[in-house]
Amino acid sequence: MYPMTTEQLKRQVYAELRDNILPFWQTVARDRKNGGYVGQMDIQGVVDDQADKSVIAHARILWSFSTAYSECKDARYLDQAMETFDYLINHFIDKEFSGVFHTLTFDGKVVNDDKDMVAQAYVVFALCAYYQASQETPALRYAVLIAASIETYARDISSGNYSLDTYCKVLTRDWQRKNDPDESRHAQVHLHLIEAYTALLACDFDQPIAASLKRLLELFCHRFVESSSHYVIQGYGQKWHGPSDKRLYGHDLEAACLLAQGAEVLGNDSLIRRCNEYGLSLVDQVIASHGASNNGISLGINLGVIKGESIDNQRNGWVQAEAISAFSWAYKVTGKAIYRQWLLGTWAYVMRFIKDHQHGDWFSGRNEDGSLVEDQLKIGPWKCPYHSVRACLTFYRQLDPSFENHAQPQTQTHSQPQTLSKTLQQEVI
Repeated sequence: MYPMTTEQLKRQVYAELRDNILPFWQTVARDRKNGGYVGQMDIQGVVDDQADKSVIAHARILWSFSTAYSECKDARYLDQAMETFDYLINHFIDKEFSGVFHTLTFDGKVVNDDKDMVAQAYVVFALCAYYQASQETPALRYAVLIAASIETYARDISSGNYSLDTYCKVLTRDWQRKNDPDESRHAQVHLHLIEAYTALLACDFDQPIAASLKRLLELFCHRFVESSSHYVIQGYGQKWHGPSDKRLYGHDLEAACLLAQGAEVLGNDSLIRRCNEYGLSLVDQVIASHGASNNGISLGINLGVIKGESIDNQRNGWVQAEAISAFSWAYKVTGKAIYRQWLLGTWAYVMRFIKDHQHGDWFSGRNEDGSLVEDQLKIGPWKCPYHSVRACLTFYRQLDPSFENHAQPQTQTHSQPQTLSKTLQQEVI
């Protein structure tokens, strides 16, 4: 049994967000000289003041403060979101061709002007969160314009199968195709477009975007969720040949929640049921893969990158965060104590080993032996509060009185993946 009452746990989760994670990004991470956020800081707190700035990091920081304000109503978070929004609009937005630049120098000059679809998706997602927090209509207008450009230029319907449209990974600044035969077969691109379009529809329910989101959900479940082993396939070669044998537990856990949220915003009961079934199968295989030696209590969740016979057993902070979000969601949907057990255990692991008790925020991760990952960053192109903020807010919402009393921990320490029905294995949703 977790040694805290639900009320004590709620206070701990809220304090982690308010006193540890967000203050680091409000103070230490800000670039007070050039605007925005510093591009890189190492684990000792040394800032590289010449490091490039990533639009992905800035977008995810914008989402973090916008969402924190919407949930907590602390005016400091809205002020920080406004400052971040202004920097993003004034420096990263491509005023000539729409969309956003990928990378800037430390002082705001364009380094990489490619239209990376993951970056575009994160910006749409962040702008929608900022619109919900501030009600500033320019944020929503920018989000709509970027989504329109993605739909116009990045969607690949050349296969002739309309229900399986894919999206290119990277285009040129003016949205032209590159000579990359694998550019439209990446799970990450499609997963974060699901996230972006879900957020956009929550702000402005547009039927064409709703149709695109439904196709994305169909595609992801049909092509990117492996139907027998229950994990996310990271990518394919041309014409869906040669699926990657690489996997990533973080994407399995992240996809479980994002598929469910996408179906919910569409309001289709059948789609919700089916996406929930896929999502639970993804969560279950992560639990089963860790087995009785872990049980989510002391060892955390592996990075889980598998290629051939090798497994990367690092315990990355973002994977722990997605585990917290996924276990919270799975427990909410099913009420099964196994998910509650793993949720509490993973949170305990984060509080003990991933939280930086000295300098604030979370470490990028630890090795299997418990040592800190060598050369990890506290701030970087991808290292930001997006995963940790989402984990705290998702967990906090789950913590009502029924959480403590609804289900007691079970003696079992792992769960076998659910078997998808033959119908779901064979059909597109």
